[in-house]
Amino acid sequence: MTFRKFQIVFILLAIAACLTSVSTAAVFDLATDFSSTSNPNGAWTYGTHNGAPDFATNNGIAPFSTMEGNVLGTGNSGWSNGAGVPVLSKAVNSTAGLNLNLGQVFTHNADFATSPGTAVRWTAPNAGPVRIEGALWHGHDQPAGDRIQRYKLVHNGSTLQRGGALKTIQGANKDNPLTVVVNSLNVNAGDTIDLVVGPANTHVQDWMGMALTITENPGAAEVPDYHRGVASDFYGDWENIPGGVGPANNPLYDWSFRGPDGAESSLLVDTDGNSTAGAGPGWSQETGSPTHAITRAGQFGTQQPGLLGHGPAKVVWTAPSEINLGGVELTGFIQQVFEANRQMGITVTKNGTEVVATLVAPSSAQDQTTLNGVANLASTLVAIQPGDTLTIDIANTGGFAHPADTFTNWDLVIRETSAIPEPGSLLLCLLAVISLCQWRPRCH
Repeated sequence: MTFRKFQIVFILLAIAACLTSVSTAAVFDLATDFSSTSNPNGAWTYGTHNGAPDFATNNGIAPFSTMEGNVLGTGNSGWSNGAGVPVLSKAVNSTAGLNLNLGQVFTHNADFATSPGTAVRWTAPNAGPVRIEGALWHGHDQPAGDRIQRYKLVHNGSTLQRGGALKTIQGANKDNPLTVVVNSLNVNAGDTIDLVVGPANTHVQDWMGMALTITENPGAAEVPDYHRGVASDFYGDWENIPGGVGPANNPLYDWSFRGPDGAESSLLVDTDGNSTAGAGPGWSQETGSPTHAITRAGQFGTQQPGLLGHGPAKVVWTAPSEINLGGVELTGFIQQVFEANRQMGITVTKNGTEVVATLVAPSSAQDQTTLNGVANLASTLVAIQPGDTLTIDIANTGGFAHPADTFTNWDLVIRETSAIPEPGSLLLCLLAVISLCQWRPRCH
């Protein structure tokens, strides 16, 4: 075989490999497949979560029983139990007053005390690997509203992921939602995947946009699968515990709330707010600072959601195994809410040595009534591998004469990112083929 013939055969084989890399796998999409007339609808079931009000129990879902032609006056048809909320619908005719695009699915939950959440269920028709790509955002654009929602992703009754839903003020909206992703999960025919969303404990109902796509045999290429905010996760961890309602876990997912000695154990759960200096229930040292409390309406005029507390405070985030695309994006804010002459700030340190982000709270030493200004952390990219740590310190910056710490309200959102093109993409394959034609003798 001449070199030119060999080259042509090689090019044809490369093209064939490229074409086989283009996925022809079955895709199940909640919005595309949505039905206002059938429930169950193929692989999909729409209903309410049957778990206990603590949100931790997974007892399946109860299908909605009633189809309505004009859900809660939105002009869209959808599902309910015939008694108002909760409901599930698709924005086909109107998005008026809602943070939605036409074609997106939305729900309006009931209060926490009434229902632990709305759920959509996918039942696997086949055995094999699947990729799960979910998304959530507040459907009613209340940037500072006190209506915190939480979610969980459940496989056959076992929780895959759980957390707090990001709000508009944290950068999540109809075009840039919180993502809930599992890149690969092996399922058997008949297995179930539930995406559940409902109010955090003590919070009330709200509109939520939601999306869920499940792809069979997705291939090896991965998509970013990590997106969390410390404040929303903290809110979503509120449960009925001895003494009242408060945070249930420390560490919480990948967040670790630390005391002044650097240990989790030196912080105690406080359900009445006394040891958090009136900021509300949360984690606190038994006497004095630091404190980590939930931000609620009326407290210091704070922006929500956020971690309201007295410094110096420390939270450590440890990168889990799914952070495997090379990096994360950091966003967040800090708000000085008390004693303006004690200027506070955030310092984020990677692996204990490398400062990767700093943010100073806006304050005025001359006018101590000038408070509650918000400083936002610009998008910051950090190279991260599994096991790396980011230590978040909230403390006095030394910017004014008064060196003591005080109260702040703050948040940090971490989202996996990568600038590396996915291997096996058609574009890369075609570029490789084109490059072959630069060999000599040339392709002609």
